[in-house]
Amino acid sequence: MLRVFPLRFARGSVTASRALTTHSGQGERGDPPELDFTNARDIFRHQSTPELLFSLGVYKMCRNRSLVRAGPRVLEELEKRHLEDPAYWVIKQTFFRKFCSGESIEESLSKVNELEKLGIGTVLDYSAEGEQGSEKERDEARDMFLKTIEAKQFAPGVSHSCIKMTALVPTRLLSRMSEHIAYYQGGLETGNGPSWLDVETLNPRNNAPATVVPHTPPEPLDEKELEQFKLGIARLRSVCASTAGSGVPLLVDAEQTYYQPAIDFLTLKMMLEYNRNRIAILNTYQMYLKDTLGRMEHHHNLFRSEKALFGAKLVRGAYLEEEGRRAEKLGYANPVHDSLQNTHNAYNAAVSSLIQSSEDAAVFLGTHNVESVSHAVKLGWEKGLARDHPHLHFGQLFGMGDYITLALGQNGFNVSKYMPFGPVKTVIPYLLRRVQENSDFLDKTQTEAQMILEELARRTRGSE
Repeated sequence: MLRVFPLRFARGSVTASRALTTHSGQGERGDPPELDFTNARDIFRHQSTPELLFSLGVYKMCRNRSLVRAGPRVLEELEKRHLEDPAYWVIKQTFFRKFCSGESIEESLSKVNELEKLGIGTVLDYSAEGEQGSEKERDEARDMFLKTIEAKQFAPGVSHSCIKMTALVPTRLLSRMSEHIAYYQGGLETGNGPSWLDVETLNPRNNAPATVVPHTPPEPLDEKELEQFKLGIARLRSVCASTAGSGVPLLVDAEQTYYQPAIDFLTLKMMLEYNRNRIAILNTYQMYLKDTLGRMEHHHNLFRSEKALFGAKLVRGAYLEEEGRRAEKLGYANPVHDSLQNTHNAYNAAVSSLIQSSEDAAVFLGTHNVESVSHAVKLGWEKGLARDHPHLHFGQLFGMGDYITLALGQNGFNVSKYMPFGPVKTVIPYLLRRVQENSDFLDKTQTEAQMILEELARRTRGSE
């Protein structure tokens, strides 16, 4: 069990809670910080008993695997019969209320401000991915991403914005681009299309996932695809320019392997342009993939050679079952690590690499894994980083992992909640897919439910 590092749960602003630390120095010396993630009384001090009972009920629903797996199919059938409204009303009062901040940015800002008082930042996450079928809808997604950046003006607790490339660029085009990047070492075959940085340095063929390497040369992008390509780049550039000018770092989410080479390519192109004086953009790396650690290190070395700053968000991964099914169906090796321990090892190796390189690299740890958090805290201390060093940040999902988030935030570390928002009919299917794909999500709700039970028992006894 982790020993206790004194927790401070007095309410105050993020700035006030971190007044004793500064990233300009070497940070505190002495014994390394050891955070206590098990003290239910301190962790849930700011939540009322009705709030804890509500959370407990939702977590119990989350652990019903039959309900979770059947959810999308049931909603689809209800929509066919025009009976979805009652179901969505129930969902909005349960899952949506627990794991989402609202249907709009305006609804979300009150929660952003509440978290900010606890020393916790927010990543506003407009949950749109791959659904935008028209250029108009992709433009609307771009506009919403821009609003998440602008929200910093009204809510200082906004620490980052995030985007999904599939909301800005057609998924078919991302797939086609990925095939080209994987096959051609010299660049995209776009005829008279835009001139791009040599993709060999970004996605060398021997590192390309088997999911996208075609056996024969892919067809050149046609005129329609080239036009979509230009429009997608324009949308991406407008978001990146806004984040660079605002001081709100942008996290570009990772997605399925058959889109990822193109997502990497586009993201790194923007990073090389905007990450010169500070880290404005971070690419996401899913460490459950066998090739990710080597790919991330290759990208980092490229940025060193280009004298640019490197930013990486590390996650374990969100498409586990889908990647396995696709590999089996198409007859290639599963790109996912053979064991969970291998994923843990890759994740912690990436954390070590980036913290050791904190002079020219930033890491955002998207994790609910206590061991990985403790590992990063210890490495930061050994490196001499102050707890609020701008190149070390932690993040958990809104509605989950509060015992990790609060322990970090109230001890002066940079930590944020990933806060999904958007129309219920868009966000709920998105959340259900994430739960289905991530069995670890279900395990973590059990951990949190047990801690809530302990706190409720303590309150019932009237214990001090």
